Amino acid sequence: MIQAKSISEEKNKVNKKDKGQRLKEIKYLLGILGMLGESGTADIIAVCEERLLNNTTDIKEGISLYCSQKAEDPKMVKQRIRRAVKRGLTNIASMGVEDYYNEIFQNYHYVVFDFESIRAEMDYIRGKRKDGGKTNIEKFIEGLLVFSEVK
Repeated sequence: MIQAKSISEEKNKVNKKDKGQRLKEIKYLLGILGMLGESGTADIIAVCEERLLNNTTDIKEGISLYCSQKAEDPKMVKQRIRRAVKRGLTNIASMGVEDYYNEIFQNYHYVVFDFESIRAEMDYIRGKRKDGGKTNIEKFIEGLLVFSEVK
């Protein structure tokens, strides 16, 4: 019995450390995307943390849990997150327009954005389109979580 308890305590320590490391990786990627200064970035990190702590599978459920804890309107939180994600999309697309072989662009553009959105944003920056790429909050947060798991 005593040995089993110590093994489960060790697992909890490893899981907490792992979650802390994963949050560091998420913050790292957000920094590379130039999003750390955006107000929605804190919401993104909190939703990711909520997802890691509660092992929720649905991003919308994670946003709802976060909003209920903060007593905020989910629409407002989603809008802040959407604006922050759009900033990241614009920043990474600008890197691609400037230098398609940029190491940061090549290594990270596919992690949280789909190709069509980046391409549309690049064309918008070049003046070839009237509107930019679309943001997908669920795909973005899922990409952050997968990136933090793999790295």
